[in-house]
Amino acid sequence: MAAFRYPLSLACCTASALTLGCATAPEAPEASQAPREPRSLPRIALPVWPTPRAHKARDEVLERFQRIAEELESIEDCDWAGSYSDGGFLMGKSLHVSPDAGAVFVFQGCMGLMDVNLGEVSLVERDRIWVDWRFDPERQIIYEHFRPQPEMDHELAIVRWGERRYLVPMCRVVAFCNAFNAGSLATGGELVLEKRQGDGESAWLAREKATPEGLPQVPDEYRDHLLETPLRGEITAVEAVEPIAEMADGTWVWQARVAVDLGLRDGLLPGMTLWTQEPPPRWPGEVVEAESRSAAVELRMPTFSGRALELPRVGQDLSTRDPRP
Repeated sequence: MAAFRYPLSLACCTASALTLGCATAPEAPEASQAPREPRSLPRIALPVWPTPRAHKARDEVLERFQRIAEELESIEDCDWAGSYSDGGFLMGKSLHVSPDAGAVFVFQGCMGLMDVNLGEVSLVERDRIWVDWRFDPERQIIYEHFRPQPEMDHELAIVRWGERRYLVPMCRVVAFCNAFNAGSLATGGELVLEKRQGDGESAWLAREKATPEGLPQVPDEYRDHLLETPLRGEITAVEAVEPIAEMADGTWVWQARVAVDLGLRDGLLPGMTLWTQEPPPRWPGEVVEAESRSAAVELRMPTFSGRALELPRVGQDLSTRDPRP
């Protein structure tokens, strides 16, 4: 197996996307469905990077990289061992893992190492591995579609899709299925750890490869979350619109609860993502309740400075397919 080289930069910068405190929501923009009255809301906080452990563990991270690289050169029949990336090589998230040398998960930012975790592989089965992480992975939070989500897990699914290999934290298998349904997995997939298929090859190079046939081999309990063909329906009611958070740049995030004419009989399940279609803008929504012929979806929408909020409306199309090219 070819060795990997990871040009880890040890410079650091500080970044914080959201801030702590309380603020008063802005006046609701004009729309056919008027949002609720402004109210005081707590602001959501993201970690300030780099984390203290990123600085303290940098020498150990480099040493662990070297051990993993040496082991990868000597093993041939372990298809899950290797170097995984969410699309970036110099920046982004990556996971490097081998049976004996263990694992290292790193977040590399624009100016250096932002966060790290190190662990040991404790158990391997046909479709998953377990890693004893040094730092609690539940404390590693990302904001996906303006929703806080755990980023890492002790249990990782080995997902095979044609020649492609993914290591997917079990807490993110539904998000992985949503990326497949949206069509973004075929072009690399944001926040999806795909195995590099060569020395230094980024997962984004998968854009140039033929998309594998069939469905990814996710764990059995999640197979119903994968769709062979996209679902498409429309909004039948807009039930509530309210502000839920303020970002550091002054952008407000609004949530709209809508009813749709898709349900369990169509294959729509709670946790799936639906995207608003034409006309733009495109908003992602999470299915929070599903019945046989209908479902409740929570859309989250930012209000950019100087622009009115484009609210969802009855009759607007939604699909599990992301309309973005």
